[in-house]
Parts: sequence; C-alpha cells; structure tokens
Amino acid sequence: MQYRTGFIRSTWTIYKRQLLRLFATKSQIVSLALMPLMWLLIIGQSFNNLLGSTPGGTFPGGIDYITFMTPGILIMVTMFTAMFGVIALYFDRDSGYLKNYLIAPIPNLSIVFGYVLGIYTRVMTQVVIIMGVGWLSGASIDYTPLNVLDMFLYPIATTIFLSGLAITIASKAENVEVFQSLVMPISMPLMFLSPIMFPLQSLPDYFQWIAKVNPLTYGVQGLRASIFGNSFVGTAAIDLPIFNEHIAIFNLLLLIVVGLIFLIVGSKLFLKSLEK
Repeated sequence: MQYRTGFIRSTWTIYKRQLLRLFATKSQIVSLALMPLMWLLIIGQSFNNLLGSTPGGTFPGGIDYITFMTPGILIMVTMFTAMFGVIALYFDRDSGYLKNYLIAPIPNLSIVFGYVLGIYTRVMTQVVIIMGVGWLSGASIDYTPLNVLDMFLYPIATTIFLSGLAITIASKAENVEVFQSLVMPISMPLMFLSPIMFPLQSLPDYFQWIAKVNPLTYGVQGLRASIFGNSFVGTAAIDLPIFNEHIAIFNLLLLIVVGLIFLIVGSKLFLKSLEK
C-alpha cells in the first residue's frame, strides 16, 4: 500500500512538470494544432473534393472522405505524438535532470510513467482540436457522449501501445539522433500500411497481412467500428465470430493489454540503460 501511494504521488509530481513544459509557451500549443489542421483542412478537403461527390459514396456506408478520414487522423496524430514525445526523456537525460529522479527515494517506474502521462495530455489536446476541426469541416460524425468517449479511449489505448514501443526502442538507442533514425523508418510504414487514409480492403493482398499486425489498424478500425458500426469495418483482424461481433471492444482491449506489456518492459529497459 505504501509503495502504491508513493508510486502515484511521485508519478503525479513528474507529470506536473510535463504539464508546465507543455503549456509554458504558446508555440507548444500551436505546434500541437498544426498537424491535424494541415491534414484535415488541406489534404482531407482536397481528397473530399476529388472523391466525396462520387455517386453512391466512395467509402463503406456511402460516407464522404472527410468523415472517413477524421477517425484516422485521430490515430495518426496519436502515433506521431506518442512515438516522438519520448524524445523528452533524452533531453532530460542529457541535461542531467533524470539523475535527480534516480537518486530520489521514489519508485523508478514512476519516472517513465510521469513522462508518458505528459504524452497522453498532448494526445488529448490534439483529440479536442481534431474533433473541433472535423466538425467545422463538415465531418458527418454524431458527437454523442458515447462517440466522444470512444474518440478519447482509442487514442489513449493506441498511445499506451506506441509509447511503450517507442520507449523500448529508446532503451537500445544511445542518443536522440539514433532514436529518430530508428523511429522514422517505423512510423511511416505504420501510417501507410493502415486504413488511416483509405479502406483496408483497398490495400494489395500481401500488404493486408502486414496491416493486420499494425497497431494503428486496431486503433483506426476499432474507432470506426464504434462510431459507424461493425458493418463499416467488415471483419476483425482475427477473423472469428466472437471478434467480428465485438470489433470495437476487442481492438480496444488488445491495444491496452499488449501496450501495457510494452510500456512496463520498455520502461524497465530504459531505466536500466541509464545505469550504464
């Protein structure tokens, strides 16, 4: 019980520093808004003009492109924020700030978890921005309480997975340059081999198999299934009746469970690397 209380208190203390860092300057908030604004207002609207007026609808359910793309942008922005947000650990390590935490009488795992909560806050800020921009752009999404909840839950679940993956990579990278060189070749295939910008069935058959092990696929398909229904998605990544009937719940739980494993293992590996 004492360990649990100490873990929560120290995690909260470290997290508060990440909040101060996030809201210290207006440029931080502006940078969080730029990517979703660019994708939804420029790329989304451009493709919507090209594809959205096709008779009968271009996408499942006859929806337009901006509606199709909005849930995908939520998950895509989550990916970049979750994976590159880990860079803050390198900055504090190189400046010597992390040593202050390591010598403090606090659970070591709370150090990384405090930083990860800071990443979650950035993601949630962007989710609010995307929902607002999507609504202004004319995305035909019913912002019911349940849909709004899902539009927060799936980015959180995806963030758990991807931040855990990024921290695991960080534990093996000697510096921030090496980390970036490892993350970039991973993040771009994750984005393009997922149904963020086009339906999964439009991928070539051999790429669809790769997409089925892509965590972004589970985030995007789960969110779209929760908003538009299972029929919009088709079949689950694991094509069994129990999963096909509950695609949204299955995808959410899978991301959280596997993500927590990555997060805990990656955190321990990263903390161990600091001892070298």
